[in-house]
Amino acid sequence: MTDYSNYISRSDASTYLLDDQMSKEIIEALPTQSFCLRMMKKLPPISAATYKIPMTTAFPTAYFTSEVAGSRGATNTKKTTDMTWSGVTMYIEEIAVIVPIPETVVADLAAANYDVWGMVKPRLVEAAGKLIDQSILYDSSGDIAPANWPDGIVTQCATKSNTIDVSSQIGSGLTFADLYDGILADNGLFSLVEQDGYLVNGALSAISMKGKLRGLRSSEGVPIFTNDMKQSNRYLLDGAPMEFPNNGAFDPAKSLLVVGDWSQAVYGIRQDITWKIATEASIHDSSGTLVYNLFQDDMVALRMTMRLGWALPNPINQVNSSTQFPFAALVP
Repeated sequence: MTDYSNYISRSDASTYLLDDQMSKEIIEALPTQSFCLRMMKKLPPISAATYKIPMTTAFPTAYFTSEVAGSRGATNTKKTTDMTWSGVTMYIEEIAVIVPIPETVVADLAAANYDVWGMVKPRLVEAAGKLIDQSILYDSSGDIAPANWPDGIVTQCATKSNTIDVSSQIGSGLTFADLYDGILADNGLFSLVEQDGYLVNGALSAISMKGKLRGLRSSEGVPIFTNDMKQSNRYLLDGAPMEFPNNGAFDPAKSLLVVGDWSQAVYGIRQDITWKIATEASIHDSSGTLVYNLFQDDMVALRMTMRLGWALPNPINQVNSSTQFPFAALVP
């Protein structure tokens, strides 16, 4: 019942927020949202629970013509071709959460010049972004996301054999001499995407990869990825920008680096994040048992909801029409 009885209690807020001797400034990390969505292709607004995405399954073929002699003289006979399509369905699902809090706590926080909802809302947006990224990267048969959503990108990379294993493939005497080769050399991570007919246009990486990249040296001992120690690096891999998610979604135990053509992954929003504050409502757990009666318990609750979906159609392309996949992952 834990997931239904959580609320912001006086003890949650009082230690640092309701003590007059404490600083009124709340020091916290900048709330972040979804790193995956900012790299993926956004579809137009969606007004239904499902969205059909067509994709090509066979390309047309063009031919040169040649003169063929016939009873009516020489003619240029044209050949015919066709083109076929199939598609995938993107399912729109809801993300929602409720934050109850006693009215007295809200009043006392307001008296101490704290906007409780102003503090809570950014963190709920961050929590939604984390959940979305976890689903898009690591979901497997509905263990994180709804069952009708596709498996996560890293999960599909393993299925498609588009992974490079640091522990078994990179190092002295192994497939790749070092991390640089494992990422950028022939048959390395980028090459797996390119062999499938796509060009890498972005990368998501574990924060711990920063140190590994800074430590790479040329044969002369010169840092490969660090140009100036006096200013922060702008991390690029073969010109593709790198993002280092800090919302807690990227799991270095499952992947260290994910590269690919992010325009091939699409998402659609049916309902953007909306907020509703309730003072006269009841909160029940999944079995229907009453947990809070807001009016009777002198509580107020903030509800966040949004509806979205994502898909990875993976159509054939002119380079690879059998084993194509637009992503590859470096795994530990």
